[in-house]
Amino acid sequence: MVNQWWQLNDFEGSGAYMWSKKLTLLRKRLKEWNKEELRIPRQRKEELQARIEELDTKGEQCQLSTSEEESLQANRNEYDNLIRQEEEHWRQCSRITWLKEGDKNTKFFHSIANQRRNKNWIHQLSVDDQQLCTQSDIAKAVSTHFSALFGQKRHHRYSMDSTRMFTEPPPTDLSQLDNPFTEQEILVAIKELNPDKAAGPDGFPMIFYQQGWHFTKDEILKSFHELHQGTADLERLN
Repeated sequence: MVNQWWQLNDFEGSGAYMWSKKLTLLRKRLKEWNKEELRIPRQRKEELQARIEELDTKGEQCQLSTSEEESLQANRNEYDNLIRQEEEHWRQCSRITWLKEGDKNTKFFHSIANQRRNKNWIHQLSVDDQQLCTQSDIAKAVSTHFSALFGQKRHHRYSMDSTRMFTEPPPTDLSQLDNPFTEQEILVAIKELNPDKAAGPDGFPMIFYQQGWHFTKDEILKSFHELHQGTADLERLN
């Protein structure tokens, strides 16, 4: 489905322009599809929950038949699957929220930052049955403790002259640094990235490019070719 939507529109222009336009239209179609698809599981989840409660109640009163027990187990499996899908949906939404709000000077960002700061703050320290409350006393106690652990400085029996190690550095071939990007090295770089990382400005996580490489690669390769040539319009991707 995503492949068909991606190929549905054929734009002309730079690689970045084509890439950006296709992402924009795909994002719009996915939002419409997602809105409809979420509505159906919510209804189905309510139906399953009612059916499970009905069979559970009946099972407390009498022995369920074999078909009823199989139906109960099937309903529970389907319900658990819908719950996992819902959790995954909201987990992805939370990552996008962090991307949109976390990097800005917003109330959301400050609440997260303050929460982490308070979590890492040492308000009080007990040393030899004595409670230290001021930051200067706490800092001094911590410094003293770790200084004792590390011990005193020792004199080394051996010395090394690092300047003698690089008097004749081996020749390094740098001729390939300005070679054009190859499809293989771009794909390897994409696959090495965490597929579940927060989405970028385009709204798509890395797993989209990893699994959709076969239909997105034309625009991506063209963009990298233009980047190598110095003609890429990178503002299109922001």
